[in-house]
Amino acid sequence: MSGDVSRLPPRERAPERVLARDLVDTRLTVGPFFLVAAVVYFVGGLIPNGVVRLAATLLMLLGIIAVVVDSIVLSWQVSRKVAERYPDSRVRVRAYAAQRALLPRRWRLPRPRVSRGDARP
Repeated sequence: MSGDVSRLPPRERAPERVLARDLVDTRLTVGPFFLVAAVVYFVGGLIPNGVVRLAATLLMLLGIIAVVVDSIVLSWQVSRKVAERYPDSRVRVRAYAAQRALLPRRWRLPRPRVSRGDARP
């Protein structure tokens, strides 16, 4: 949980995955905002007002589109950076990075080692 690479399972120790985690953790992603939009959508569905339900549905639809676009852009960036640093790598990091980006920073395991906006990776 501490983020120490030496204590992670072998699959998570791959330098490609470490790089992907660091790249995801330095960005502000849409995923955590989408979780808020999902809560608004479910609460809005309980309110018997058509305008509120429509607004909640539109917010959810925009959230889904934003998550898809953000995941595609992030996966391209991560795979390009991994290919630059590790040209012979066969480790898949696109879906791993997109999945990690969906979680709020506090819930990510292993814990982030870099701060948001850090230029290190």
